[in-house]
Amino acid sequence: MTREHLNEYLQSVVTTCAAEDIFAVARLFHDERSDPDSALPLWEEAAKRGHAESALAVGQMYDPRLWGQVPTAFSAANPDKARQWYHRAADLGDPDAAERLRNLGQPQ
Repeated sequence: MTREHLNEYLQSVVTTCAAEDIFAVARLFHDERSDPDSALPLWEEAAKRGHAESALAVGQMYDPRLWGQVPTAFSAANPDKARQWYHRAADLGDPDAAERLRNLGQPQ
């Protein structure tokens, strides 16, 4: 199965999955396969469904403080996007999001 076919298959399966299950599959791609490009749309979908830890994971991909430490789907850090996702994670109840926001600092 090609990567494109795998992604199409995953997107079709995701529509029937709970947010927690989508998060778990994304974590597998990100952590076990070092494939943040495949993890990103899954975490975005899970966050859209109210999964706080998924929003935090997307924020970490953008976070300049974690740049080079966390596999990311992006070519450059973006503190504004990190802040946006951390706010979303905090709004969804993630206990670590407020600290991430403090560490990131205020917008320039």
